[in-house]
Amino acid sequence: SCNGENMMIDSGNAADGDLVAKYVENLGIDKLDLIVSTHAHEDHLGGFPDIIEEIDIEKALVSPGGHDTSYSQKFYNSLKKHSIPYNNAEHGDKFDLGGAKVQVVGPITNNEDDLNNTSVVLKLTYNGKSFLFTGDASRSEEKDILEAGYNVKADVLKAGHHGSNSSSNYVFLREVMPRYVVVSVGKDNPYGHPGDNAVSRFKDADATVYRTDMSGTVICTVDKNGEINFTYEKTQTNSDKKSSITEDSDPYEVQKGSQIIGNKNTKVYHKDKCSSLPNEKNRKYFESEESAKKAGYKPHEKCVNQK
Repeated sequence: SCNGENMMIDSGNAADGDLVAKYVENLGIDKLDLIVSTHAHEDHLGGFPDIIEEIDIEKALVSPGGHDTSYSQKFYNSLKKHSIPYNNAEHGDKFDLGGAKVQVVGPITNNEDDLNNTSVVLKLTYNGKSFLFTGDASRSEEKDILEAGYNVKADVLKAGHHGSNSSSNYVFLREVMPRYVVVSVGKDNPYGHPGDNAVSRFKDADATVYRTDMSGTVICTVDKNGEINFTYEKTQTNSDKKSSITEDSDPYEVQKGSQIIGNKNTKVYHKDKCSSLPNEKNRKYFESEESAKKAGYKPHEKCVNQK
């Protein structure tokens, strides 16, 4: 949202449309100037038919690929039913969103054999700060975008393909050089997203990472001074209780009370009943052993394997 104009990029699964529509309405938004369908997979365009029924939409920008999939057909039928005009995204196109400038930087080619790499990739710039929205773009589309000569430098990167190992590769990240990475990913998803290799690459890029599976709804704003701020809404039922996230926040850390407790000094994690727990000031809490390991902590041999 910028200066009263609103854009929605993707919509979630078919079952998510009503939830997304109500979230937008609760923000006081009753019109979307543009919806963007990055590509023809259900988890990206499946929710649009319900959203189109509930919210006034001016126009749509769509991926050039996958117009004949079952979910995309439902999407296009909804657009036609409500007389919403749409255009295929063409790289190089530019448009305004309020005071923000948006450029389409991908897809470069229309590879129907891999719909992820037909993802619409947008770079948005506002008040000196920039965002890169990548859909499910993977290695080959990232390569195409760079070879086409686009400037993808951005302060905030929406990680491609839910943080998959096949996206956000080193060559691409070196060009983006994000200060922040946001990973839209389901908790305990069966695909293993985000991948350990991708998370490692984000750390190597010295980016602060925010994950929806750990933080809930992630909200990013740019103020009038050009400062980027992040907040998150931990659960749908407590969406009015926003918690601030600082630039030094650890994306794996959770609130006090977890059964996995790390020692900030030794980088070792313990179960909460361990007799060797560190002093409170040296503790870091994690939601699981996996989270502790991903944050670089090792298990305390004497307590972690205890029943």
